[in-house]
Amino acid sequence: MKRVALELGGKSANLILEDADLDTAVRAGVQHVCLNSGQMCTAWSRMLVPEARVEEAARIARDEAERITVGDPVEGRAKMGPLVSRTQRERVRGYIRAGVEAGARLVTGGVEPPEGLSRGFFVRPTVLCGVSSTMTVAQEEIFGPVLSILSYRDEEDGIALANDTIYGLGGAVWSADPARAERVARRLRTGQVHINGAPFNPVAPFGGMKQSGRGRELGVGARGVPRAEDAESLNLSGAVASGGGRRSGGRMSECRPGDFDPFDPGVIEAPYRYYRALRRHAPVYEVPGGGFHVVSSYALVQEVALAAEIFSSNLVAVLLAGGATTPQVLALDLADVEAKPVDVLATVDPPVHTRQRRVIGRAFQARRMAVLESAVRARAAALIDRAVETGGCDWMGAVAGPLPLAVIIDLLGLPAGDASTLARWSDAAIATLSGAITAEQWAESLREIGAFQRYLRARFREAEHSPREDLMGELVRATRDRGDGLSREEAKAALFQLFIAGNESTTSLLGSAVRLMVERPDVEACVRSDPARIGDLLDEALRLESPFQGHFRVVRADTRLGGVELTRGSRVMVLWGAANRDEAVFPNPDHLDLERPNIKSHVAFGLGIHYCLGAALARLEARVVLEELLARCRRIRLAPGHCPSHLASVFVRRLRSLELVVAPC
Repeated sequence: MKRVALELGGKSANLILEDADLDTAVRAGVQHVCLNSGQMCTAWSRMLVPEARVEEAARIARDEAERITVGDPVEGRAKMGPLVSRTQRERVRGYIRAGVEAGARLVTGGVEPPEGLSRGFFVRPTVLCGVSSTMTVAQEEIFGPVLSILSYRDEEDGIALANDTIYGLGGAVWSADPARAERVARRLRTGQVHINGAPFNPVAPFGGMKQSGRGRELGVGARGVPRAEDAESLNLSGAVASGGGRRSGGRMSECRPGDFDPFDPGVIEAPYRYYRALRRHAPVYEVPGGGFHVVSSYALVQEVALAAEIFSSNLVAVLLAGGATTPQVLALDLADVEAKPVDVLATVDPPVHTRQRRVIGRAFQARRMAVLESAVRARAAALIDRAVETGGCDWMGAVAGPLPLAVIIDLLGLPAGDASTLARWSDAAIATLSGAITAEQWAESLREIGAFQRYLRARFREAEHSPREDLMGELVRATRDRGDGLSREEAKAALFQLFIAGNESTTSLLGSAVRLMVERPDVEACVRSDPARIGDLLDEALRLESPFQGHFRVVRADTRLGGVELTRGSRVMVLWGAANRDEAVFPNPDHLDLERPNIKSHVAFGLGIHYCLGAALARLEARVVLEELLARCRRIRLAPGHCPSHLASVFVRRLRSLELVVAPC
């Protein structure tokens, strides 16, 4: 018979191991089975719990199910709507009756309509406990909000129970030990397994095994998966592993350096397997048609960063997509901007850089940072309290974006009422460096940058008349130091750069750190019990999801790097994000490990003379925000069905949104 792609449903197992955070795992499982009113082929409709914890799991499941408001979704309050038809409603009710008649215990829900909803095809979220693997409700796809709780004796029994089905489409495994969870997940005969609540990954191969079908979306050709009809994808925190299920147990076939396309949405969203291929096979790789090399290994990135006399930081070009299939390097011409800024800090070389950094660095002294902490804490508390009042938020829009913006506005002495306009201008500046905009978008961004520059110049002129005790005032005073100061143009250019960099890096860090934490219940438990470990979480977040994935350098003299000849005037892009996952420096590099002995060895804030001036401020803001978040919320998790994605940018690693559900302490 000819093999074809089929998808015939699922009966996915949610296997909760005995060391898992039971509260988090059970609540996530209930929410998952109620997504789209349970009408989802990958729903985790079988919850497998250790025998000793079944009653505890049933109590948690009942509490969570009864929190789900059923009703007309148009009205806004409802979290779960009706089934698709009267026929489907009666089918689901029939399964509930059959389960109870077979001996299952009805924990909550049932066949009666939700209170106040006598009309419509509604079914209450239903939890059945004491279900055996032979019951119909444990074997057949119900396609409704019905959860069956089954018990198992030990790990081997749990795996056997998970595989005791004719289906094999999705599933989940929970454990305090991620390595154990991954090992167990690889033994499940199902197409895609979510580990510790990791969200759905849109770029991972997707499909089933057994009667859940054959074939894969994003299979052969798209991602190079051998025998893709039998491949299993594991959704991990920060990475996706894939293997040949029980038959081979191997990893997804290694991609090649030639597969690296910096503009491909899949590469931008999940770049790390491509970085791995570059490190292993071509650590200095010339991007075809791009006119530049990318540098991906830790040792070679370090070599470039520490050799400013050979690799200049002077920004002379940017990447531009322009709809092309290969990247284009566009010469940086700011003629359309009212006043072309002079090079400062990150875009200038010694000896000018040395003088500028010494002068501007005074504004970031430790005593100034200490004074800022109380103001940061008050702002963080206010923003988080608003999210708690509503039961959740888009973390990026509610806290991770507004807080760093407010802090840098205060630091520079700009009017707080201008925040929304300043945010728009900041995004426009970041867009010019994204490598993912067209020529038309580039032109529009330049117009926004021009307006931003005019604004900053006007504020600077005001400060010159009466400089205050803020960063703007410090820069004004530096222009009056004839011996070792700044020119007026340098000071104004520094304002622009400090605003953009200070805002962007902290926003990115706040998003990544919270996402990694909520995806790893063991990590959240660790930092809750010992808030001093928040610093370790931030370092791992910086390493795993570097806020700036890379920066350009210009070769000042003919040289050799990693065995590759580079000519004077050529360009290289140092990939901080790739260096930070180099297995030669960080064993098990895709794993978040708070016990990592070299946890501070990452290069997320750069290296050498261009190490980020505002690194201490970014750490302070992120630490304080996480402290306040944990102090105010007893439970934090991703909103059901939410799949976080990142801004389309070659350089910046920032989440577009991060929908959270929170419960107050």
